[in-house]
Amino acid sequence: MAIAASYVSGTSFTVSGDRAAEFAVGVRVRADCGADGTILGTVTAAGYADPSTTVTMAPDSGALTANLTGVEHGNDVPASLCGHAAQHAPGGRDPVPPAVPGLFGRDVRFAAKAVSVAADRYTLLSPGRMAVDVNGTILTLAGQQALDLSASATWDGASPDYTVAANRAGKDFSVHACNDSGALKLLVSANATYPTGYSASTSRRIAGFHCLCAAVGTISGHPLTGYAAGDILPASVWDLKHRPACDPGGMTFVAGIGRWVDIYLASVSGGVLVSANGGTIADGTSSPAFHWYKFSQWFGAVGKRLLTQHEFVAASLGANQGTNITGSADPGTTGGHTDTAGRRMISNVGCEDCCGVLFQWGAEPGGGASSAAWASACDANDGGVAGQHYLAPNRAIWGGRYDGGTLCGSRASGWHMTPLSLNSGIAARGVADHVGEA
Repeated sequence: MAIAASYVSGTSFTVSGDRAAEFAVGVRVRADCGADGTILGTVTAAGYADPSTTVTMAPDSGALTANLTGVEHGNDVPASLCGHAAQHAPGGRDPVPPAVPGLFGRDVRFAAKAVSVAADRYTLLSPGRMAVDVNGTILTLAGQQALDLSASATWDGASPDYTVAANRAGKDFSVHACNDSGALKLLVSANATYPTGYSASTSRRIAGFHCLCAAVGTISGHPLTGYAAGDILPASVWDLKHRPACDPGGMTFVAGIGRWVDIYLASVSGGVLVSANGGTIADGTSSPAFHWYKFSQWFGAVGKRLLTQHEFVAASLGANQGTNITGSADPGTTGGHTDTAGRRMISNVGCEDCCGVLFQWGAEPGGGASSAAWASACDANDGGVAGQHYLAPNRAIWGGRYDGGTLCGSRASGWHMTPLSLNSGIAARGVADHVGEA
């Protein structure tokens, strides 16, 4: 918990009692100034004069304000200065307690590097300060690291060689905090459990990202213009405090709606719906076959649901508009497609095949689909579920399909499909709630 503090000046405050030893010169301080924000700094002097200790600090930026209510302190890289998950022992002592179960604290989230040169597109930036519990050991990070995906030191060394961009294309990767003889080592791996050379007791998965499946090419005004296969998809970067409420694989964050959306049309792997590059698209005639009810049920099993129209429009903006896929035929598999104008079919946040590939079931109802009588809400395609519906509504579909031409786009919608329709031209995409900080 924070130590109650009273404002003295832009660089000093007082705390009750003799705490001069705790606020020794060089100790880091986090000061909570309420509506004026948080001020970080380093102690330059501390002296006790009954009944309080006056502490002088050098703020990293800004200054203390009269809204100061409390402070936290620690050593050079303390957990107490990285996130609210850290706690103090009674009296404010021991800024990194020996047991902080599940601690993951950081000043800023993991993020793709802002692009000024090509190499920036495959560079991941860590937080500047971070503390993480790895099997009971608190490991800390002193300064921001740039994880260059073309450098072998970034990886755990597993095969294939992921320093080669082509080997990264369309894949998910995890960042692991590793206990390297008591020091924190960040390693990127294709393994979501633990990296090669470490185990579940010496490492912890704390972040991850998805790599672009195919080059975007040049698209005027598109934030991903110039991105190549194997580059980091910026909106897909997640960590333990910024992630979807489900497995983050194959998902991207749509900031405007505060939710995570599947990058790819749904396919089936291991008996569940997934968002994966190159997957066989699940639709009304795939094996298994899916209608609206079944998609809704299967998405619910993995912590996702179908998109509303508002969510679909937000996620699909930046995709091709008024065109369909090259060849005007069902591609069968997900990802990396171009339209009849030779433009990549990718949205601003990296969602593939939103418009002009297959319609996607929406969450919202349309007009009435059945008579005023009870009728089965299941068919021979279903299993483990029963029930009847009465005046069941139709369900919406979004985006347009492979032969829709000018019909296709973010505003394309149909409101006439029965939820039991097994249509080869209708697939689905999942959305999940956001967990943590935006």
